[in-house]
Amino acid sequence: MRSASFSLLGETLIVGVLVALGSLGVVTALPALALAARYLRAHLDGRAYGLGGARADFFPAVAALGPASALAAGLLPVLWLNLLIARDAGLPGAGLISTVTYLLMAGVVVVALRRAGAWALGRPHGAATALTETAADLPGTGLLLGAVAMTAAITLMFPPLLLVVGGLLALAGLAVQSRLEPA
Repeated sequence: MRSASFSLLGETLIVGVLVALGSLGVVTALPALALAARYLRAHLDGRAYGLGGARADFFPAVAALGPASALAAGLLPVLWLNLLIARDAGLPGAGLISTVTYLLMAGVVVVALRRAGAWALGRPHGAATALTETAADLPGTGLLLGAVAMTAAITLMFPPLLLVVGGLLALAGLAVQSRLEPA
């Protein structure tokens, strides 16, 4: 007898490795997360969505989410540099600058996860929509922030888990976006 939750765990771990491979081209990180969320959604619905479906959806995902992925990939290193400058330059108010920068980094990741989850569900997934949902759905935003914090913590504790973090984040983005769907 196969347990549904154990099956979901296995699929999430496998998808996480595939997201890690799909994210090697930095601009493809967000489309890889969206494809992972779409795969997990199909698994939860009992539908087949294999490599053929993912291959067919890859280029539309890159076309839809590639610019946002490139923007996030450019913005996160700039924010990280801001943290290093605030810490090493001894700026007055460095603590406040660091706190605001960490919040901005988390916000970029949360908006990206919302976009990936919305694309996986076939919903509007523009930046304005994701920003509006992030501000309007505070419980969902909190859940995504918690998912990002927990994946960061487990990755810091055991770095090889970086390979499966993509699957966990894809599942979190899908779960939060699925809450917004009508029943």
